[in-house]
Amino acid sequence: MDGYPLAILGAVARAAALQLLAAGMLALLLRGRWQDQPKLCRAACLLVLLQGWLLVPWTVAIPWYEPLPESAASAAKVRTSADRRRAKSPENAWLASAAWVSASADRLAAGDAGEVSARQFMLQEWAVVAGWAAAGLWFGGILALGISTAWRYGRFAARLCGLPQPREEWLAEWTGLLGQQRIRRPIRMLVTRREGPLLCRLPGGPAVLVPAGLWQELAPAARCLILRHELAHYQRGDLWKSLVARMLAWPQWFHPGAWWAVRMFEQCGERLCDQQAAGDPGERIDYARALAQLAAFRLPVHAVGSCAHSHPLVARVRFLLASPQKEIGMLHRAVLLAVAAALFLAGAVRVELIAKDATYTKESAQAKISELDQTLETLAGKVKELKDKASTLKGQVDARIAQAKEAYDSGRLSAETKRQLDVLQGGDESQQLALIAEAKSRGDEGLVLLGAAAGHSSYQAVRRKALQAAFELGVDAAPVFVYAFDTLPDADRIFLAEQLAKYLTPECVIGLGGMVERAGPEVQDAVIGLAAASPQRVLLFAVIGQSVKKEPATVAKLVAKALAFPGDDGLVALYALAKQGDAPQKIAAVKAAVQRKQEALPVLAAAYKCQEPEVRTAVVRAAKAIGGELAEMGIQMALQDPNAGLRQAAEKALQDEPAGK
Repeated sequence: MDGYPLAILGAVARAAALQLLAAGMLALLLRGRWQDQPKLCRAACLLVLLQGWLLVPWTVAIPWYEPLPESAASAAKVRTSADRRRAKSPENAWLASAAWVSASADRLAAGDAGEVSARQFMLQEWAVVAGWAAAGLWFGGILALGISTAWRYGRFAARLCGLPQPREEWLAEWTGLLGQQRIRRPIRMLVTRREGPLLCRLPGGPAVLVPAGLWQELAPAARCLILRHELAHYQRGDLWKSLVARMLAWPQWFHPGAWWAVRMFEQCGERLCDQQAAGDPGERIDYARALAQLAAFRLPVHAVGSCAHSHPLVARVRFLLASPQKEIGMLHRAVLLAVAAALFLAGAVRVELIAKDATYTKESAQAKISELDQTLETLAGKVKELKDKASTLKGQVDARIAQAKEAYDSGRLSAETKRQLDVLQGGDESQQLALIAEAKSRGDEGLVLLGAAAGHSSYQAVRRKALQAAFELGVDAAPVFVYAFDTLPDADRIFLAEQLAKYLTPECVIGLGGMVERAGPEVQDAVIGLAAASPQRVLLFAVIGQSVKKEPATVAKLVAKALAFPGDDGLVALYALAKQGDAPQKIAAVKAAVQRKQEALPVLAAAYKCQEPEVRTAVVRAAKAIGGELAEMGIQMALQDPNAGLRQAAEKALQDEPAGK
């Protein structure tokens, strides 16, 4: 329940932002032109107002990304299905419309109190209270608007009780106008002191209000034009339309864009009634004069009816006297409607990117196999380049280390460097740290100092600072790492691996492969974990695999990690093992492929070429578990294999329980 207020506020904020954008765009498009096409403008304003009600948009799912492997998606399977059920239920529609807010609220609600401090817990509680308060304020604003509207209408209707009857002349004009327009329903005329001219709906039915003072001064022709304007409101149903427009603004009562749209909607209604009341040029001049007299009287404006003087009169008079009437082109109309519709759809529709359909055809599977083969070929080329580079780099590093040792043994190092080496052997930690800061600027002798500090200092801070300083010098400092590696503790070797994994230059990739080859199990596990988390995990595993291909235990660790790679990296790893690995690796790859369903059919196709019966058994079991037309085709091929041993392996697989049970 704590997520509801935040979800509601998120939905309201989303609708308000879209409505503000829509109102702003329409204001720019309609600037100075709205009066030319009032019907079009009114429709656009209605779309803006409807935008404020789109708190729960319609979700359109678009297949976009490759489906997750089942191993990665299984943990969220129950939660996802539950979320869908909640989203479809009416009481949780708010949460579905503002997932980003409700997710935050869920995390607050589901947080383990033992893992947060008292201050954080208090902040979470205050956040919930603030959310409920804000949601209450929003709903209270809507309720206040409804109550205020009803109260003002009640006061207005009460004031009209006991009004005097209109003069016979005025009543005859009104009755004659109703007859001309063939309106059979009686519409009362009420004479007021200051209200009107106004068409309103009272508890007893519709009525037109006319102010006595103004009506006495107006000529009969002017009175008739104003009455025709008010009657046009009745014929067009503007009383109900204006009420609906104002109610549409209620959810966004705090939003200036909503009330701008209401104001424009009603102004366009006035413009349409002006056009209907004054048809020819002569009538327009008389009607403009009557509007000018209305403005001079400064009569009050009411929101309970359609009032002839309730909107800017200057613009209306200018419009009436314009000859010929302005028209806008079809292109401008099309642009206006297209923008209004597009902005409305932006709020009505929420696009959700989902996984693509993973159904494979024979052609798509073959294309995927070709793509994977190309990836492996490219990967093999990169590994070969790195292997050649590693061989060259090793020769250069060994030569430089030998030169440094020869210089030390022959006494060719400077007296200052010898003194500093002695400090690195037995000085205190602060002295050694100070020497490392100077070593970076001393060329080859500085590298000697860094190597000695990394390899022989008794202080961990000194060793790690020396390693970090060497990284800052780049590839020229490779001899420092090679020289110091053999004497580094495992913790510092892991620190070195973390730095190599951070930079990931070709030399760093080579270094990680060499570390796995030369280090013990603890460092190997750390390096393999770092490689698995790297964006270049496939290349790193290929290089490491080349380094330890004669160590079955380490290879098994690599295979176990590679099988869990997500996305295309995992598929490449599975395919490589199924195509190039030994029998146990092929079987492991095939078993892991079952979790990826039809996406992993190329893995089964690669392992199918193996002539080992136990591999064929694993392939058929996996195909049986995956299912589908292509998998069934593969099973039938296995049952018809010319090799009797492979046929028997396939038959055995079909008699066994499906893989994974």
